[in-house]
Amino acid sequence: MKAILLPTDFSDNSWNAIEYALNFYKHATCNFYLLHVNRLNNVVVDDYFYDNTEEVIIDVNIENAKKQLKGLQQKIALNFNNKNHNFYTLTDTNFFIESIRQQVEEKNRCYCYGNQRS
Repeated sequence: MKAILLPTDFSDNSWNAIEYALNFYKHATCNFYLLHVNRLNNVVVDDYFYDNTEEVIIDVNIENAKKQLKGLQQKIALNFNNKNHNFYTLTDTNFFIESIRQQVEEKNRCYCYGNQRS
């Protein structure tokens, strides 16, 4: 079974890439991982830096991304009905490239050793 990582920023370009991947692998059994990465360190409020606490990051950004990912899953379900495809959502607040590397390494490790995790 193939593991396909689909980074998304919820843009039209991102949707086009997802559509392409789903069509490209329409005859293959795949696990698709929808990944949204949002790097958050601190926010500027009225010319002052506001250091986000973990709770603020989770409440404001992660929960919003999770809702958007759920909506994206629903959009995929409406437009593509493929019994061979499974979808999982992932969110991260790391640097984009680092997050991609981490997910690829983790998924390769899981699939290479037959210990598939979701």
